[in-house]
Amino acid sequence: MTDAYFFICADCVTDPFLSDRIVASGRPGKCMSCSEEGQRCWPLAALAEHVRAAFDVDYCLREGVSPTSIVENLTGLSDAICEEILDRWSDITCLDDADPLDEDTYGSDACQADDDIADNDIDAETVERQWQKIRAGLLAPALPLSVRAVV
Repeated sequence: MTDAYFFICADCVTDPFLSDRIVASGRPGKCMSCSEEGQRCWPLAALAEHVRAAFDVDYCLREGVSPTSIVENLTGLSDAICEEILDRWSDITCLDDADPLDEDTYGSDACQADDDIADNDIDAETVERQWQKIRAGLLAPALPLSVRAVV
């Protein structure tokens, strides 16, 4: 089925703001949630866009909370329809159910530090020595340029 057949009516969306917007600007169609025909509906893509805007402004993901459950709480729609909404958010980067076992250690979304280095293995003196080496390595090549520019 294409997006042309996915509509949600105002009665099925529990959020009052979204429901009122659907009533105000929706067109008659058959709701994919309640299967009622002739209801004021939005295409699922339009609903997904509005839910995404609310999601970005008012919600943040917490460990153990899935985006699907947040969308379900916001809209009152079934899990399957909420998944359809999330599928339309192709650019979202935070759709992670916070399961570190599923994370690719070397993937672009990896968010963990190496286990090889313990916090107590690095002291302030070691960090300062490393910084001085880096600084000297950066300043040494720059010095002849600055001397030539002044002369």
